[in-house]
Amino acid sequence: MMAGDDSVNPRAYPLADSNLTTNILDLVQQAVNYKQVKKGANESTKCLNRGIAEFVIMAADANPIEILLHIPLLCEDKNIPYVFVRSKQWYQRRVRGAYPLADSNLTTNILDLVQQAVNYKQVKKGANESTKCLNRGIAEFVIMAADANPIEILLHIPLLCEDKNIPYVFVRSKQALGRACGVSRAVVAATVTVNEGSQLKPQIQTIHGAIEKLLI
Repeated sequence: MMAGDDSVNPRAYPLADSNLTTNILDLVQQAVNYKQVKKGANESTKCLNRGIAEFVIMAADANPIEILLHIPLLCEDKNIPYVFVRSKQWYQRRVRGAYPLADSNLTTNILDLVQQAVNYKQVKKGANESTKCLNRGIAEFVIMAADANPIEILLHIPLLCEDKNIPYVFVRSKQALGRACGVSRAVVAATVTVNEGSQLKPQIQTIHGAIEKLLI
């Protein structure tokens, strides 16, 4: 069951971290295929009252949060686990997969910037390296390939980006991303890294703004 502004209300407790959120949303996505998910606060309440709830997931950015706060009380009364995830959009993005997807003009601008950033040694290639950059706090933004197969190898990254407040975007082609990174092989993810003295700072800020508009 999934009951649904990006700030986290302190009353949204307990709040899953990015790793647990990934695991929860993986399970929700699978449960949808088995018709084991009921969506919305009203449906979740009905499931709890009927005794058919395994657990309940709520969105910490529900506005107003008060529309959900009867559910934790009911869960405790029924001895049913419950948890909040940071954003009601995360579930939608998880289902849609490669979101947000840059259009052709933005893709050209992003890949041009990546190509320049390679010359300044401000690019890390690959999903693992991108994850490390995010955890180390050195990511400006992350680019991922929408044709990565399976796409699931990347879907922890948007959650981590949102947790760290770092912009992220998908482009259509891993081959094009690889070329921009200066390699002949496909690259499924790349991160432009922080360098305060870099001459690319103005271009990076422009791309930041363009990506953030896609996420609104």
